Amino acid sequence: GARTRARAPAAASRREAGLLGLLLGGGGALALAVGAPAAQADEVSDGAPVEPAAVTDAPPAPPIEPEAPPAPRTTLCDAGCAGKLEGKEMVEIGKGVKYQEVRAGEGEPAPVGYQVVINYVMRVPGGQEFANTVSGEGPQDVRVGTGNLIEGMDLGLVGMKSGEIRRLFVPGELGFEKGLPAAPGRARVLPKSDLVIDLELLYIPGLDY
Repeated sequence: GARTRARAPAAASRREAGLLGLLLGGGGALALAVGAPAAQADEVSDGAPVEPAAVTDAPPAPPIEPEAPPAPRTTLCDAGCAGKLEGKEMVEIGKGVKYQEVRAGEGEPAPVGYQVVINYVMRVPGGQEFANTVSGEGPQDVRVGTGNLIEGMDLGLVGMKSGEIRRLFVPGELGFEKGLPAAPGRARVLPKSDLVIDLELLYIPGLDY
C-alpha cells in the first residue's frame, strides 16, 4: 500500500510535467509562429537595397506645322464641279435663258433695283474663257434687273440669294450682239455667240449685315 501511494504522486508529477511541457511546447510553437514575419522582415532588410527605376525623358513632340492658307480662288466652278453638274436639272428663266444651281444661297432673294456685289466667269460654249472677275479685276457692284449687264445675265441674276452660284446658259441674242474683239489674255467672242456664265452673288449690302 505504501508503494502504491508513493508511485501515485510520482505519476501525478509526471502527468503535470507532461501537461506543462505540452503547454510550454504549444506556447513555444505559437511564439515561433508569431515571430516568423519579424524574422523574415529582418532577412529582407538585410538584403541589397532596391534601386529605383531609372526615369527616362520622353522624346520631344515634333513641332506642329501651321496649316497652309487655302489657295486663292481662280474660278467659280472647276472641272470637278462641272462634272457634278452633268445631268443636273436645268431651270428655265425665260427668253431661252437656263441655269443650273452650283451652290445654294441663303436669306432673301435680291429685289429688283437693289445693289449687289457679284463675281462672274464667262466662256463661249467650247469652254474658252474670256472674262473672269475672280482671278481678274475683282467683284463688281451692279443693280439687279436694271440693264447694268447683258440681258441674259440680268435675267439670270434675278431671284439669286447671297452666296448663291448659278451656271447660266445664255442664247446669243441675249449676249454680246456685236461680239467682243480679241485682247491680251482674252479670246475673241463672235457676234451673238452663245455663252456659259458662272455667276456668284457675293452679298446684298441693303439686306446682309
